Amino acid sequence: MTTNSAPIQLDPLIGWPSRNALSVALLIGLLTFGLALLGIVTRPLGLLAAFWPANAVLLGVFVRHPRAAKLPSWIGALAGFVAADLLTGSTWTKSLLLTAGNFAFILVGLLIYQTQRDEIRLLRRPESIVYLVLVIVAGALAEGAVGTVINPILFHGSAEAGFSYWFSAELANALAIVPVILALPTWRASSPESFRLARFRPSAEWVPAAVFVASTVIAIKLDDPGSIAYPIPALLWCAISYRLFTTSLLTSGYGIAMLLCISTGQLHLGDSTSDLHTLLALRIAIALIALAPLMVASVMGTRNALLKQLQHLATHDPLTDALNRGGLMDRADALMQQLHTARQAVSVLMLDIDHFKSVNDQHGHAAGDRVLREFAYIVHGMLRDTDIFGRVGGEEFVVVLPNCDQANAWRIAERIRTQFGQHELSANPAAPLRATVSIGIASAEIAEPALGAMLPNADAALYQAKHAGRDRIVAASAG
Repeated sequence: MTTNSAPIQLDPLIGWPSRNALSVALLIGLLTFGLALLGIVTRPLGLLAAFWPANAVLLGVFVRHPRAAKLPSWIGALAGFVAADLLTGSTWTKSLLLTAGNFAFILVGLLIYQTQRDEIRLLRRPESIVYLVLVIVAGALAEGAVGTVINPILFHGSAEAGFSYWFSAELANALAIVPVILALPTWRASSPESFRLARFRPSAEWVPAAVFVASTVIAIKLDDPGSIAYPIPALLWCAISYRLFTTSLLTSGYGIAMLLCISTGQLHLGDSTSDLHTLLALRIAIALIALAPLMVASVMGTRNALLKQLQHLATHDPLTDALNRGGLMDRADALMQQLHTARQAVSVLMLDIDHFKSVNDQHGHAAGDRVLREFAYIVHGMLRDTDIFGRVGGEEFVVVLPNCDQANAWRIAERIRTQFGQHELSANPAAPLRATVSIGIASAEIAEPALGAMLPNADAALYQAKHAGRDRIVAASAG
């Protein structure tokens, strides 16, 4: 079972976690200490921190790695919060009360998220963003409720001001940070396309990000209360151009930059920024601005995934997941043209499962389908990423091997023939089933410009293998 599929363990009294729990707790404590210290040193004079990333990061980490949400990790987080407060001159009482508000947000977020499946928690569906907002709002409300109690005690302010300040600050921080952590691609599921901005790309693909950065800088420099909205068009452009993770990263950069600039006074929006209610309104505005690009990116990601799935279904055989005839010819012709232009070698294998009709007659069509699936699985395991494999008939398959001469093609064909002939194909041990395959090879030192020019030779070689007794390989004369 993977970590993401495991339920979030919120009751640490049920059992002590694994042996590396202390190491995890130490990392959580150091992470919390560093992030809390960052929030404290950037806070306005005489006010609570406007930029407080610790709570959002901890929630994201615990949602992504549920097994980390154990008693040692909570103790580590507590130690990190308290240590940062004491180091900057706070008292024990004040530190513990402030930490109670931090924990309220994280606990409520985890309690709500623990019932959701991975695709919702990790922002893989459009409704995930709506659910994310609900979780963050609920957590911010819980922290605001704690603020109504703590603000009169610690700062001699009103309960209403405590609620407003804590709620708005947590809402803005969480919407800027949590989506980045939840949308972060995992190492196991990542592909080279997972980070669209992590590789060098044509300059045109960097234009939306560049425009966003420029508009954000302009928004910070202008002395205009409406300037915080200037990056919105660029953010929406990024949302339809990049993946959700990249969009959430850019949105997070916008939110953090605005919060820090407001907190430190670098964002000149007039004298009204000294008013508490204006600051709260600005935080909520920044949080709401972050929602639009996240929603658009989520919808676009789902749309692109559906298009990719439809394209896969249109070009692949549903039983074996090999390319169907149309997909094979399109992809192989494009490859053959490249090889022909580069004057490189190619080999084509034509494979036919022997006596396949008798398998269906004696064992049933379900067994026949299993034979096809197992054969395709074996062949897939023998091929390189650059090779092409497709199903062209009931039990007939084709493999295209670029930059492969006849000798190497023969060795590949022999491995396929041997492994498939030795493979047990029956799911019932009482009724064993094995099958064999005949293979014809056609090779060319310089590839033909289209697959159709080499298939007749491979088919003729296959016919000879069948005629010679099956379960063998025949190679046509190299061209």
